[in-house]
Amino acid sequence: MESKSLNTLALRCAARKIPASEFLNLYKEFYNETFPANSIDNDEAKTQEGSGSQDKTDVEESISKPVGSKNDPVAILCAEFMKLLENGKYVILADYVVEVLFVNYHSELVREFLPKLKDLMNKGILIHFFSKSCAFFVNLTDNLVISQLIKDLRATIVPCILETNFCDISNELVVAIAKFLQAVLRFTPQPIQINSETYRDNTFNLTKRLSLINKILSKKFAGIIDKKLQFKEVLGPFTKDSTLDFDNSPSITSPQFIPSPLPSMKERSVTSSQSAIKYKDLKLLRYYKNIWLNSKLMNWQPFDSEFISNYSAIKSSLYPDQVQNIQNVDLLFTDLIETAFTCFAQFVSNKLYHQSNSTYNLLERKWILFLSKILPLLVYKNSSRTAHVIGNALDGIDDKVIKAISAYYQENDDGRSRNDDLFDDYPSTSLDIRHDFIKSLTMLGVVPPVFITNYLRGDQTVDSKALATTDDLTFTNQQGIIEIVNDIPNFIRSSLEGMEMENVSEPTLVSSNGLLQVLSNFDTVSPTKQFELANAVVDMLSESSTTFELNTFVKLTAVLTFNYSHSLTSILMYVTPEVLTKLYLEFVDKHWNSQVLGKQETDGESQFENVNISMSFSWAILMLTILYKQYHIDFVSMRADYTTDNIKNSFAITFVENLPDISDLFFIDEKNSDDPEVQVKSHKLVRDWLNDLFVNGSLSDSLLQNIEPKQLAILVPYIFKQVTLAMEIGAVGDLQNLIGGFEYFLQPFMLVGLIKVMYWLEQYLSCLKSDETDEKLIQKVLSLLNTIICPSTLNEDSKAFHFAVLRLNAIPLLGILYQFRSNKHAESNYGIYSSDNEGNPTLELMISRLISSLSISPVYDIDSTILVTDNNFVQKPPKFQSFFVTNEISMNKMLTNQMNSFWSLHSSTYYNLDFLKTLIDTLTPKQFLLDVLRTLEYKVETLGVKDVRNKSSSNESDQVIDYLFYFLVLYDIENSEDAKAMAQFMEDTVDISINGDSGIVKQETQPKSEYNPDDDIDMLFGENDTSMQANEEDTLDNKELKSDRNCALGKNRHTFGFIIHEIKLSYGTLESDSMSYEDYKKICEYHSRYLKMLKTCIF
Repeated sequence: MESKSLNTLALRCAARKIPASEFLNLYKEFYNETFPANSIDNDEAKTQEGSGSQDKTDVEESISKPVGSKNDPVAILCAEFMKLLENGKYVILADYVVEVLFVNYHSELVREFLPKLKDLMNKGILIHFFSKSCAFFVNLTDNLVISQLIKDLRATIVPCILETNFCDISNELVVAIAKFLQAVLRFTPQPIQINSETYRDNTFNLTKRLSLINKILSKKFAGIIDKKLQFKEVLGPFTKDSTLDFDNSPSITSPQFIPSPLPSMKERSVTSSQSAIKYKDLKLLRYYKNIWLNSKLMNWQPFDSEFISNYSAIKSSLYPDQVQNIQNVDLLFTDLIETAFTCFAQFVSNKLYHQSNSTYNLLERKWILFLSKILPLLVYKNSSRTAHVIGNALDGIDDKVIKAISAYYQENDDGRSRNDDLFDDYPSTSLDIRHDFIKSLTMLGVVPPVFITNYLRGDQTVDSKALATTDDLTFTNQQGIIEIVNDIPNFIRSSLEGMEMENVSEPTLVSSNGLLQVLSNFDTVSPTKQFELANAVVDMLSESSTTFELNTFVKLTAVLTFNYSHSLTSILMYVTPEVLTKLYLEFVDKHWNSQVLGKQETDGESQFENVNISMSFSWAILMLTILYKQYHIDFVSMRADYTTDNIKNSFAITFVENLPDISDLFFIDEKNSDDPEVQVKSHKLVRDWLNDLFVNGSLSDSLLQNIEPKQLAILVPYIFKQVTLAMEIGAVGDLQNLIGGFEYFLQPFMLVGLIKVMYWLEQYLSCLKSDETDEKLIQKVLSLLNTIICPSTLNEDSKAFHFAVLRLNAIPLLGILYQFRSNKHAESNYGIYSSDNEGNPTLELMISRLISSLSISPVYDIDSTILVTDNNFVQKPPKFQSFFVTNEISMNKMLTNQMNSFWSLHSSTYYNLDFLKTLIDTLTPKQFLLDVLRTLEYKVETLGVKDVRNKSSSNESDQVIDYLFYFLVLYDIENSEDAKAMAQFMEDTVDISINGDSGIVKQETQPKSEYNPDDDIDMLFGENDTSMQANEEDTLDNKELKSDRNCALGKNRHTFGFIIHEIKLSYGTLESDSMSYEDYKKICEYHSRYLKMLKTCIF
């Protein structure tokens, strides 16, 4: 047969629009004439015919003979069919091929032709081919064809389809193939075993692509795949226990994360009971480790040798009666690595699915640093450093964990719609935290470079030859030569000497300096060198602050404040914030008063030294502000260790903890504000400054020489506030004079005053923005703000500090400035083209300046869409708050979700700890505790324990309360010292009031005995608890904490343990109907439970 004969027949039929069924008859006649040697007796064939065009003929019988010869009909026909489909002139040609292949079904032809489809270039006709085939199989009822199809599904059809790379084809073809598979797989009575990893990965890629295109079809397709395909050593992603009657969260915190060994039978054997106990123990252990690790990261606890020993002791502390096997170090690290990655997967899953109303990411960054740097460093220092330990740990990680991590990173990297089904595994070519973990181990020599390709076989983007195999710290010098740093302290010192301060805030110029270059690529530095560099930085800061090498102190502090490549966050993880915070507190409150001012007097002739002296104070205050506001470091916990004087004597702490507050009165000496002489001098000083700034237009030398930076930090905000308010009421009218005076605030020695101004502006502008405000007044205020936010020129010593000050409170200010834009409908018209430049030029210039200050280096807990300035199509309004409540996500709903998580015995909390902390603080700890306890008591009593078929026993009920109390204790207590202090306080036989005196706690206000769960306003502001809480705080603030126990009490007075102890002591002082004896017994039980956990838990 000539190659063009079949083409001629098919093309002529297509041109005449002959139906596929008639073409099949012509094709049979043509074939019998062309291959007479392959014909068999027609009468014999006819006796085998069934009804319809689906019966076999002599043509198909001849085709059934072995293939491989030169004139093999199967090979020739397949080649002709491919030419017809490539022709693409007529769509009906695909119908002809479907008719010959499937309608007139024959296995040999199907087996030979389907593998060739992947080479077909005409994708349009390929889509039609699959659609036409799908339409046939959907209506197929012929049992003979079905039996042949079932045989070919396993051996031919499914493997051929799953060879396709679904990442590189069109959406239309994805849908067509999915529908085809869905149609044919329904015929197989048993699941088809798939052993190839490639087929498995392609299946999951197909499912993932489909979920982005058609969610309804995706759900149906996922169901048929789960039933009809079984992948080797892979559990079904949609397995559901028949005992479950509740809808499960798609998060990894689902109780199905560990399949329960409980059988569905009502009667349980001894073996099943033991299995259930073991299962509960395992689940509680994982839950405890999850909160333990998250708390450690949340509280910036050090990861030293004690960390490993404490981690190993967790199981024995939970189950002291069980005999614990002694684990060697390698097995311990295997468990730690598996646990750490599982906890991180739960963390990102919570963030992805549960926390859409928040923008928290600082705790996430700590997790990334822990897994990518600190954990490899712990392995390097404490384990046997063998690759098989790492391999065993990574192999032991559950597939759902890998899937959750990959899904989260792909969501962040690609910006595409996420797959809503957590248990639908699919491979990802995006790099994730596992790659960073292995890269760090490769740097440290624990694993070879090929380990990453051997373990992460699905990720072809990693070039093992390009991985660093040493932990050398390198940088590129000005000649373009890569140098290895052998002496880190000398490297830092020499880099600081050649550093220009004005370049610190310029990301494009950081490559010109060795230290800036290293910090700008800090995430690529090996863990060992990060650790050495962190300690070298702290040592150098400590030395320079005590020896008054202020040039070193200023430059090093300035570099750290910009947090290039998360360098400051990484350093804090290695040395803990407490070390750095105490260093700067001591510099401001001790060294400054005793040494710096004296140095200023002796070296007054050096202008360079004077600038360094004033800027050293300013940078120290700025760093403390960053630690307090951005990293949420609680100075209260360091008060007792920091100074024995009254806390009011600390300028640094008082300043930082009252940033938005600018007093209406200014005193040179706050301690002696009642002294008439101080009042007169203060009044004169303010008058002279106002006169020189806004009347004379220049500052006299006498004013500059007789004021300290501490006084300027208060005086500048005071003047700014008074002048702004005076302009608002019309008392000051000359705008140009005001602008000229405000420009002096940008001088290096006065910039420290802008710190408070940036925080005060948030509340001032919020009040100013109203429909009644005069537009002219708004324009004047914006002009004044433009003077300090967008100055035309800046002193080279002021440039970096000014940029750093703008970053402090930029997000709230941007949120308010956006409201001043003229386009009032911008927020509601997201998705529609809009221009960001519709406001007045002054306003837009300030917005642009604030955004640019945030863009140069990482800032935490912000909506990343705020920093996107090149997109004119606004997808959604940016979020200017890190936590917000909506009608859809109310406080009541959030509290209910977390309570149900405790009740369901999930292996992690429903929300992450950073989110939970805000939720608890918003509700108040006492309200959160009471609401959760009441609800759990009710649920356990009336509904039992979730996922338990029969009514729960007392042990199962106790386990729900245990889950809650382990959370309460680990949330409250940071270390063993705090635990001892709290235990001593709670055990004291003498009743101690919250005032610090002996006696029973006096409670003047009676809390409400019932709580309306639908009242979100009461929940939001904690009105059941507000009045008493305020009295407690006022009383405590007015008492000095003299003893160690009272210091601990002051630190922990808002903890759950303190609240439980307070409620217990209050019995007998309330009215008789406020707390029954049964309630008192219950609170005593909770008190004992909390106290027991204080003594047994590992912190």
